[in-house]
Amino acid sequence: MSRKQRLDRPLAAIFVACRDYYLANAKRSARQKQSEPYKQVRRCLTASLRAMAEVHAARYPGYVVDKRHPGYLVKFEPPMSVRVPYHVLPTFPTGDELEALWHLSRTIRSGDRSVISLSGSNVLRKVFDVVGDVDFCEYFPVDDTEGFDRMASNIDGTNRVACLRLAFDGKEWRFPWGEDRPTKEVFAKTLDSSVQDRATMKVDYVGDVDRLGVTEISNLIIMVDEHGKSAGFVKTFAAQEAPLVPIDVLPNQMDDPAEMGRYVSWLINSIETLKAKGDMRKCLKRCASLSRVVFASDISDDISDLVSESTILLSHKVTELEKLSSVLKLLSDERSQRLHGLVERQRKELSAKLAARGGTPDEFACKRFDHKAIRIVSRLLDQVRPGEYPNSRRAA
Repeated sequence: MSRKQRLDRPLAAIFVACRDYYLANAKRSARQKQSEPYKQVRRCLTASLRAMAEVHAARYPGYVVDKRHPGYLVKFEPPMSVRVPYHVLPTFPTGDELEALWHLSRTIRSGDRSVISLSGSNVLRKVFDVVGDVDFCEYFPVDDTEGFDRMASNIDGTNRVACLRLAFDGKEWRFPWGEDRPTKEVFAKTLDSSVQDRATMKVDYVGDVDRLGVTEISNLIIMVDEHGKSAGFVKTFAAQEAPLVPIDVLPNQMDDPAEMGRYVSWLINSIETLKAKGDMRKCLKRCASLSRVVFASDISDDISDLVSESTILLSHKVTELEKLSSVLKLLSDERSQRLHGLVERQRKELSAKLAARGGTPDEFACKRFDHKAIRIVSRLLDQVRPGEYPNSRRAA
């Protein structure tokens, strides 16, 4: 008996088309942006992004549609200016928490001309109440000579934020710094937007952040040229970034079907890899990102329900604090020892909270969590990989 045909196509179909376009053209040396396939897919993607932004502007007071950047909404609340992709707006941090993250971005930002964005699972904070760390992505213009000076001074940190590691060009440095600590001259000479290994720099911090407590902080810095181009774009995705700078033109945007397709493809591959490894906690985070971008709100809700009823994430957070505590304990400077004391207090508070909820999940609880997570994964992949799963024609 044939299945009844649906009256409406799910929004996910547009992102499936973007993935198909990306995979079909991924190995080509240069994409033909004037080709008819590219123009057709982009026309549909752009129209959908604009429409969804308009819908969300009506639902979230204070946000207005960014007419120039399809899919984004902008909010200005002096001194903060934020630009948020529509699909993460329902889960985006608000109030004092957002203000704390904005101030943190100013602490680690490399220059007044750079574009720094909140990135990763932090844009989904209302789905995952327990977030392991805070991630930023920063686009830095390589012709900003003053910025290199600030980049070097950021290594010193502040009273509340300590830089523990930085890496670029295949090398890494750790605190406490030696005589080979990178200087502004080294940054200016080595970092290059046109060479992939030298177009990005990863900086890791630990800091005492208002509303969040002591947390690990990372900043992926991408070098861009005078035209806003970079070989480092392959390390990030516009759809998972919320710029915190009132820049006129974004260096990386969502309305390119190849880039959107690359993001969807990366999420699908990550989900399948993590599922195969049995890391369902991290797998669910990738599922949350994918379910938001393809507007599978029922799956987003199921993920939120599962992580809120389980202690898996809370238990993992306690473990991460134990690891951070052991790192800080070995550092003898006053700031590290103060942060170590705060981490220990935070760890004890979360351990007490975990104990009140039944303690560390046992084998049965972990298996139950994994089983429910696997069912969510299957439903989501069913929607974004048509033809590859037995129920691929099921409603979104």
